[in-house]
Amino acid sequence: LLLIMVYSITSNISIFSIESFNNLDGWLQENKIFLKPDPNVFLIGNKTDQESQRKISKEHALEFKINHRLDFFMECSAKADQNTKDVFIEA
Repeated sequence: LLLIMVYSITSNISIFSIESFNNLDGWLQENKIFLKPDPNVFLIGNKTDQESQRKISKEHALEFKINHRLDFFMECSAKADQNTKDVFIEA
């Protein structure tokens, strides 16, 4: 079982905004209740093509990964096709 949690590194107004990162903890806890056995959890920061608009540091995301004992962390850009295939290779 695999759970891929995606957030935006920017604060653009969209479903994948800074609020998405702030909501990760709640989403993670909710999914762990309903997904049995416990899934492998991947944390993916998206929109690295918008680095100049970054609001969530890579260090902050890595800290989240460590504190929540997640299995994998990577940043990517779906728009620029950077690292997107690597997420599925790691899966």
